[in-house]
Amino acid sequence: MLGVLPHQENPGERLFDFPSERLIAAGRIFLALFALIAVAIETVSANQLGHATFAVLAAYLGFALLQGILVLRRLPSPREQIFAHAFDVAAVSGLMALTDGPTSPFFVFFTFILISSTLRWNWHGALVTAALLIAAYVALVLSLRPELSGRERCSATSEPIGNAAGGG
Repeated sequence: MLGVLPHQENPGERLFDFPSERLIAAGRIFLALFALIAVAIETVSANQLGHATFAVLAAYLGFALLQGILVLRRLPSPREQIFAHAFDVAAVSGLMALTDGPTSPFFVFFTFILISSTLRWNWHGALVTAALLIAAYVALVLSLRPELSGRERCSATSEPIGNAAGGG
């Protein structure tokens, strides 16, 4: 006699049912927390820019914790997702401007922003976000290096990107 077996749920199936906003919020908290700890430990942070960087990171961690709490209560609306995304871009751009500009260690935060946009809005979000991040990066380079002329600006903006892509 064959009985009907109840559906056995595969643990891997539940992994993909996890809301992406919760994953993004957890990632934002860990990223901000570890960056804040790194800046606090760094001995060079005794200057004014170090205090400003610490303040921006503390505010970003506060935002991350608030987002984490809100996401546990309910998933954000599309408008709230766009606000959080814009805040991420603004905070990371501000951190890069306060530190070493185009060679800032906070450049890796752009990867988090790109991954979160992909999780939220698929390839469309990744494409739009990539264009936004490239524009923010170029604006940062041009604003921090006003002495460069046309041809030098092109090489200055493409140099870190080329190095990151394995070009040198």
